[in-house]
Amino acid sequence: MKSKNQVYVKVDSKKVAKKLKKVLDMFGEKVCSEYSITEALEKGWVIHYSYFGWEASRIIVALSEQVTVSELKQILFREHAKKGDFVVFKGFNKSIAEISHIEGDKVYVKNELFIETGNRYSDGHECVSNFIRYATEEEKELLNPAKELEVGKWYKHEAGGIHFISSENENYGIDANGLYYTNRHEPYMPEPKYWKEATKKEVQQALIREAEKRYGNDWKTVKIKEHADGGKWIGLGLGLNEGSFVSGYYTLTNNLYSNNGVIFHNGKWAEKLEELPKINALDVAVVESIVEDARQLAEKLRKLL
Repeated sequence: MKSKNQVYVKVDSKKVAKKLKKVLDMFGEKVCSEYSITEALEKGWVIHYSYFGWEASRIIVALSEQVTVSELKQILFREHAKKGDFVVFKGFNKSIAEISHIEGDKVYVKNELFIETGNRYSDGHECVSNFIRYATEEEKELLNPAKELEVGKWYKHEAGGIHFISSENENYGIDANGLYYTNRHEPYMPEPKYWKEATKKEVQQALIREAEKRYGNDWKTVKIKEHADGGKWIGLGLGLNEGSFVSGYYTLTNNLYSNNGVIFHNGKWAEKLEELPKINALDVAVVESIVEDARQLAEKLRKLL
């Protein structure tokens, strides 16, 4: 088998020049000058590989062999292709596959998908001559389709936001603008490839940010009217607003806890307990003094009537 150092291409038409440039670009081959192919076309020269890259020359290198652009593409494919590359073949049918290894003219592949029929094969082989090009990102995704999103899990979108799938048609969460929403009714997340399952840490961070918006920076100690889960902790030695809880998010119950109870449960937030300001003895004395002063002033005014 010839190597690129042993061949040349005669650039005798614009069509050949265009195909040659496309092939060299495909493999990232070094070109001596951006005008090399144009020069070869204008002067009727050839393109061959040298220390400086692919260059135009009127002299045919000794012991070299003329090849077509298609043959050059096969030579370069053998030299560049490596395990894990995703490529497109065209034999009887067009297919996309991942390369395992190359032996001679055979390309051993795995996870091959035939576009027209939709058939998949875990292992197989193709001929080097059937290689067309490297696969696009969209074609790679056909080989590894995104998993369907599952009800009962949190997901993050690549554009931002974090969302919980509560049913096939309902969800809640925090959108890309940081706004909390609940009970959005729609067939949700039609393109799973843009979503990934959120980690416990990501969920906890998002819920804590929302808790700070609702209750303030002291969300851990804020008092609530009742637990967000309906008071399921009653009788378990953990009293409401007694500081007996450990704050944080727990995956199994989908709860966010403050020190005083369950402040978030399955999309529902606990209502903050608005407390009356505390009054001490000094406050009472001040008020009583003001009242007494007012009473004395009223008596003096009556005497002037």
